[in-house]
Amino acid sequence: MSAHDLTRSLLRWEAPLDVGLTLRGWRSRPSGKPVLHFTHGNGFCALAYTPFLVQLQSEFDLFLYDIQGHGDSDDGQRFLGWELNAQALDHAWHTHASLYGDVPSVGIGHSLGGVITLMRAARNPKIFSSLYLLDPILLSPKMILGTRLDEWFGVKSKLPMAEAARRRRNLWPNRANARRYLAKRGIFKSWHDDALDAYVDHALMYVGDQLKLKCPPRLEAAIFQSAPRRLWHCISKLQTPAHLLYGSDTFPFILDSVQRVQRKNPRIATKCVTGSHCFVQEMPKDIAEMVLTLAKGGQLAVSSSV
Repeated sequence: MSAHDLTRSLLRWEAPLDVGLTLRGWRSRPSGKPVLHFTHGNGFCALAYTPFLVQLQSEFDLFLYDIQGHGDSDDGQRFLGWELNAQALDHAWHTHASLYGDVPSVGIGHSLGGVITLMRAARNPKIFSSLYLLDPILLSPKMILGTRLDEWFGVKSKLPMAEAARRRRNLWPNRANARRYLAKRGIFKSWHDDALDAYVDHALMYVGDQLKLKCPPRLEAAIFQSAPRRLWHCISKLQTPAHLLYGSDTFPFILDSVQRVQRKNPRIATKCVTGSHCFVQEMPKDIAEMVLTLAKGGQLAVSSSV
């Protein structure tokens, strides 16, 4: 099955929330296979990862989440926070879980999605049988404290990723122009061609006769400006077996935090893979093969050192 065929085969789901927003996403038709729950990174959406996900659909049914303000999920006036978004994904699954019956659920997430997946598993140890965390945004305790202090004192520190998000270009005249522009910029420069195509096809939308980012830059910046409140508590209490794959060229703070994870919780196996923070978009087929190998109880021939 091609990535295009996968998107055509998926069913749309919706889950209204008490806060007045509706989350949306995609799911495969139940087939009796284990369900793979996938959550994307900040500024992306689930279908932007179709070159990766299509490699997994032979072994899993798919339940794909678009968090607040991403993909086709409602935006709202402000970011609800990591914790409420994690709870919202739990609600979305509970409204559809009966369709899939009594089969195992596996949690997988990239970046922001990796942390939200971990938080869900820490709060409810029975929700997932195993976890695959792809370069999760492991903010250090010092970074989290800094974010808290900014909130308490009403200060907005000029964090580089947040500032870059606020300046992000948000309109293009057509698809070809958008793809050409993105292919030369930042993280996208090293992406696999299929992954870049998927991002352009699914993370952008037409507004009138122009293409626009589905995730508003102000929301992406607000997420970069925020932090999960009890991240390290969640890491310490996690009972679900987990594999944490991190890029050899990821952000320095993630590399530092991986060492802390190794000390905090032996249930989390850490593995280094070649690539940047977006290695799953750089090598979608290779990373999918790694996940399948681990899911079948195999071992990866990669270094676990930072």
